[in-house]
Amino acid sequence: MNETLNVGLIEVNIKEMKVMHATPDYSMIDFFHGYTHDEDFDIVKVNVEIKNNSDKKIKFSPVAFLETDRGEHLTWEDEIYLEELTGEIEGNSSKSGNIGFILNDGNIKGISVMSSDAVNDEGKVLAKGKSAEVAF
Repeated sequence: MNETLNVGLIEVNIKEMKVMHATPDYSMIDFFHGYTHDEDFDIVKVNVEIKNNSDKKIKFSPVAFLETDRGEHLTWEDEIYLEELTGEIEGNSSKSGNIGFILNDGNIKGISVMSSDAVNDEGKVLAKGKSAEVAF
């Protein structure tokens, strides 16, 4: 896929986005019950790399909002992977990993994602969030 969003001095490379069907191992059921009571479900997985090209720490979320073509809305608070990609990113550094969301309906043809604004330590918005559309 390799789509890049530039949010001020933050660069987000969306490397891959895919929808998968998951049936978690019994040992993971309690974790997923915080998100769904279904025993199996669909997940959208987004692989990203985030670079902070400034010399200052910036608060940022690569996927703050997600909307499917079927009208399902999810936010960063619904994110299920624990890779700490949302939050502060140190100056002149990068993070990479996966972001995931459980979908109520995985039978989709497209997704729109939007990053958060890039915000400094004082809460000042340095750059407004950007969006990307992905068709499957």
